[in-house]
Amino acid sequence: MGVPQPSDGVYHVGDEISFTFNQHINCDSLDPVDDVKLFDATTNQPIGISITCFENKIVLDPSFQNKFYENKILRAELNGIQDLVGNVFNGTKFNKGIWEFYVDRNELGWLTDSVGLTKYEDETKTVTANIHNRGGYNTPFSILNVPDWVQVVPDQGTLVPNETRQISFTVNSTVAFGHWSDSIVLRTETGQNPFFMGGDEKLPVGARVVCRPPYMPVNLSQYENTMSMVLKLNIEGAFSTDPEDIVAAYINDEFRGMANVQYVPQVNIWLAYLTIYGNPADLLKPIRLEVWDASMCQRYSSVIEPFTYQPDNVIGITDNPQVVHTNGLLLREIPITQGWNWLSFNLAFPDNSLNAALASLKHPAGNLIRSQTAFSEYNSGWLGGLAQLNNTSMYMYRASVPDTLRMQGTPIDPATTPIPVAAGWNWIGYVPDYSLPVNEALASLPAQYGDVVKSQYAFAQYLNPMIGWVGNLKYMMPPNGYQLKLAQAGTLTYPPPPAPFGENQAGARGETETPTALWSVNPSAFEHSSTLIGMLRSNGANVTTSAMELGAFAGDEVRGTAQTIYIEPLDAHLFFLTMYANTTGEPVHFKLYDNATGAVRDLAETLYFAPNQHLGDIENPVPFELQTTSTDVEIGAAFEFDIQPNPFQSETTFRFVLPKDEAVTLTISDASGRELTALRANARAGLNALAWDGRSDTGEWLSSGVYLVRLKTAAGSATRKVVLHRLP
Repeated sequence: MGVPQPSDGVYHVGDEISFTFNQHINCDSLDPVDDVKLFDATTNQPIGISITCFENKIVLDPSFQNKFYENKILRAELNGIQDLVGNVFNGTKFNKGIWEFYVDRNELGWLTDSVGLTKYEDETKTVTANIHNRGGYNTPFSILNVPDWVQVVPDQGTLVPNETRQISFTVNSTVAFGHWSDSIVLRTETGQNPFFMGGDEKLPVGARVVCRPPYMPVNLSQYENTMSMVLKLNIEGAFSTDPEDIVAAYINDEFRGMANVQYVPQVNIWLAYLTIYGNPADLLKPIRLEVWDASMCQRYSSVIEPFTYQPDNVIGITDNPQVVHTNGLLLREIPITQGWNWLSFNLAFPDNSLNAALASLKHPAGNLIRSQTAFSEYNSGWLGGLAQLNNTSMYMYRASVPDTLRMQGTPIDPATTPIPVAAGWNWIGYVPDYSLPVNEALASLPAQYGDVVKSQYAFAQYLNPMIGWVGNLKYMMPPNGYQLKLAQAGTLTYPPPPAPFGENQAGARGETETPTALWSVNPSAFEHSSTLIGMLRSNGANVTTSAMELGAFAGDEVRGTAQTIYIEPLDAHLFFLTMYANTTGEPVHFKLYDNATGAVRDLAETLYFAPNQHLGDIENPVPFELQTTSTDVEIGAAFEFDIQPNPFQSETTFRFVLPKDEAVTLTISDASGRELTALRANARAGLNALAWDGRSDTGEWLSSGVYLVRLKTAAGSATRKVVLHRLP
């Protein structure tokens, strides 16, 4: 027997399965049942075939549908084959009439073996892979089994023969810290075409989400000298083999250089080549080496080994590096914004007295910190009823200017740090040093229907044991503080982090990105907050859509904004709105923005602000209704009215179509509804165009931002959003 086909061991489109001999075969004596067989090599199940025998060649033609055997291994076997004079082929030690091969007949295939990326938590990142049509027909495809932490575009289409198409894989900024992996499927849609082979092609997809390191590049022009170090990092007893790990150098707490760990194949170890920058005045000053552990998102404040700055010196060599060991103390830098900050502390304090714990603040004068029961103010030291900090409580910190709090301490085990919670409101700290979805973070609580948890920016409400917490607060994470309202007392114990690897990982998943909000609010400017679950009601029914945004206003000032959230058990959209104020009793009114039409409408309801008040629940949301008049009918998306270009820098054009000649008015307002200019025109039936240069009625050039353009006609009105982007 010669070399069987397929000779390369892969059964492609156009290949045959055959055996060729050096003598003609007695085809009449061939038993098609016992002498020639085809099997699934994995299951040993026989596969139906038809057999052709001619001269010295036997051809096996399988009768299966290719999609059921694509990417599998098949085995062909021959037994008792005779030549024309009765000699029987019994095979040899190396040629026994058995041939295994891999099935790869799908018209479509990936041009790569896998796709992966590493990204920071706060960024959206995209990688690509190509698919190829190696068949002779236009072939439709779809991409299936896409996990919810990655977005695939396009996920369906048709490829012409020999076409290559790029597929994008995007992991957005909402996917939590950790490793994510799965396999997606490229499916050839055969339909009714008998010529299509079809089949599924799997592609492993992975993403590593890491914290952004707290370092910026060194300004090299400031320094005259350098010092070099070849380092091997020992992080809490284990040598680093992670290219995202970093060692950073400081002199007088001034950043002077950093280096990532890298694999050095010549010596088969992982090293960091660190250059430290300095000036002659830095001679023999102490160097503090920090270590950034990317796999744990932890920053070790120093290493055990001491070093001093010596220009042009080299410490360590590639085959004998300097080993440095972390000292167990973590460093956390907590940014403090001007105004109010909700904080918690998840490192064990070496000294938890207020003056010691907050000693790193550079601008504490006049600031205030308070717990749920006490507070202190800074006046040449912290004075008041709050004397110590703990790790289980939330604190509100009011800063007169932005600042940074540098904490040093040892990690805390959440399992051994339970937090007692009472019925009613509780100010709770977040103990873990990793993010958790709300449902996982609060799983230990005896939660009841209507319980509320809120951060400074968002909140969630407990629905039932099957659904859990629902709202726009998706994750809990350090160093945030939280307020928790419970109907029943209990104990909160945060769980360990989710498993770092695994297909269909049951951890925090990516959320669908929502459209850019029209309104924005600065929570740090306000001491108090309240929450509300609401809906837009019309004729007694919930008519809220995914394109809507609810805004809360005190006068013309935005005090809260919420885009809708889809509630699956109700098959409905609701608003989860957090509102802010510094005083009790302020009147709050509401507006509705519809991103689908660009319309902004006033709502009929008004309420008076009360701190920590919560209104509405998931099954009984607060109903809002449009404030209507008989003279101003919103005709919205059905009206032919658009703005081009949009965004614009210096001039844009309003285009609209009218059924008849009439006088119209176009008013331009800011996001709070304050009218800035009005354009009037005698429009004609058909298409009209009116230019606007981005100035107000007073001739003032408006600044960059979002503006609302309202066209008023005899038939009604329509509103569109326009974005002005001034060049700096």
